[in-house]
Amino acid sequence: MTLCGWKIFSKGKQKVKQAKAADASCSATTESAPRTLQVTSASASVAVSGFNSGNHLKGESPSLAQVATEDASSWDDGEWTIEAENQDEVDEGNPRNKCALKPGHSLMDWIRLGSSGLDLSGPDELMKGIGKDATKLFEDVHAWVNYEQLLGKCYVGPLRNSAIIDLEPLKPLTKTSSDNSGSFRLPVLPFLQTSSAKTSPTKSANTSKEYNVKTGENAEVVPRFDWIQKTSDLTLIFYTRPLCNPGLVITHKSSNQLEVRIQIERTTHVYSVELSHDVNYPCAMKVSYETGKIELRFVKTQPQLWTNYGVLEKQKLTEFEGLQLEYEILKRETITHDSYAVILQPVKKVLLFNPIGFHISVTSNVNGVDVTRSYTPVPIQYCPVDVTAPTLPLLIKSYELGILSKHITSADCSPVRISQSKGSFMLTSLKEHTNIGLLAAGSGITPILSVLQYLLERTSNKVEKVQLLLFNKTEQDIWCRKILEKTAEKDARLTIRHILSEPQGDWQGEVGRVTQELIAPLADPKSQSYVTFCCICGPNPFNDLSEKLLKGSGFPAERLHFFQG
Repeated sequence: MTLCGWKIFSKGKQKVKQAKAADASCSATTESAPRTLQVTSASASVAVSGFNSGNHLKGESPSLAQVATEDASSWDDGEWTIEAENQDEVDEGNPRNKCALKPGHSLMDWIRLGSSGLDLSGPDELMKGIGKDATKLFEDVHAWVNYEQLLGKCYVGPLRNSAIIDLEPLKPLTKTSSDNSGSFRLPVLPFLQTSSAKTSPTKSANTSKEYNVKTGENAEVVPRFDWIQKTSDLTLIFYTRPLCNPGLVITHKSSNQLEVRIQIERTTHVYSVELSHDVNYPCAMKVSYETGKIELRFVKTQPQLWTNYGVLEKQKLTEFEGLQLEYEILKRETITHDSYAVILQPVKKVLLFNPIGFHISVTSNVNGVDVTRSYTPVPIQYCPVDVTAPTLPLLIKSYELGILSKHITSADCSPVRISQSKGSFMLTSLKEHTNIGLLAAGSGITPILSVLQYLLERTSNKVEKVQLLLFNKTEQDIWCRKILEKTAEKDARLTIRHILSEPQGDWQGEVGRVTQELIAPLADPKSQSYVTFCCICGPNPFNDLSEKLLKGSGFPAERLHFFQG
């Protein structure tokens, strides 16, 4: 039978409205003549050849539905082809028409697949986007879907970073004087009455006051808690404020009990966590200064998914607590003729993270007397010896009359006690500056190293230029010289200047002390050495003279920071 003159008309976005035989004189023949199904629409005309329908009787005109749903066994297995009479119109039409079939396939292959009973919901494709942003994947497959218009109906309004809501404490539950009103007062909520709270896995620990939207003033920062997990590990997340420069002390009391202390300026937030299952020590710690996000990743003792993380209790300490952590000396190595790299290791399962530019107090018993001095831990990347967490690297100069420095750098040093981090450096002071000067004299380089590391890694408002001026007596007194020079080779933004007061041998560099000639270009906008912010650390006479010279050159006092310890 020859099926001829079949036409399907489609206008705009309407579905098929009409399917009829244009030639009623179609007759059945015994020969296998080629069959043609012609599809005509407003945008394209496509001819499908190779159609063979031997099931239709003479004089009968099957409907479109019959043609589309006929048993697959009745179709010829010959090659099907689709020819576009006007390719330009096809490309410019509805995006649905732009899904071209692969070579050797046709419309009939799709009809066979649709009636095969196979699962065509696409779970394999959906799994490609699991656990990540699948926007691009969705657009590649469903470019014709106007999801922006669909999501527009769900738009509520712009998201503010944070806000302060002043709630008046509610009175206990009592009925009003009017019995007919049916109104009553809610009871006082417990979290409004105490600074200590206990949260279960289904409750949030996110109550905080962060930033006053009306006044623009900084308010108290209370970390917000969250957690995520994989089969092999658990991550505890604390959200603080961007550039708040937090300090951390993580104590493993047992395999499933932790204490997390988050220090933000003069306030310490203590979180006692009892996990549902055991984890290993130590955890991997990641702090993002620019976002204020703290991540603590623990490896699970038994790989499995937990139904909840456990129980969290929190407490706020506004008074500076005299926290003492016991450490022992793991390693000491000579780095110059009178200086040492001392690597401290905690006696108990403790992990300390020092804020940028902060120092710690180190106490040890020397001849029956407790002696305390301040030292600044250096970043692991700038330590001259190989170290890993949870160790604490210190660079210490041994002075001839220094009681504690000589004791710590000696072989028979007893365990030492470490205090909580101390300091006043604010990362927000560097936020708007891209040309920064760092001045360090001798051992004053230790707090400068952590500032330098942050500046070179900063992604928001990237630094354009960092000038590091190092003042020492001799060339042998320079700390971390090789590491700093390698850093300068990799990052052209860093410029290092060595100024020696007592050079020896064939020294070709700068000579002298802090002078007006050296300092003035830093404050001159026309100079290539001009900077807009300065961090300075060294002995008190060095700091005082640097401050005097910078201010005398017109450098604003509010753009200076001196590290004191």
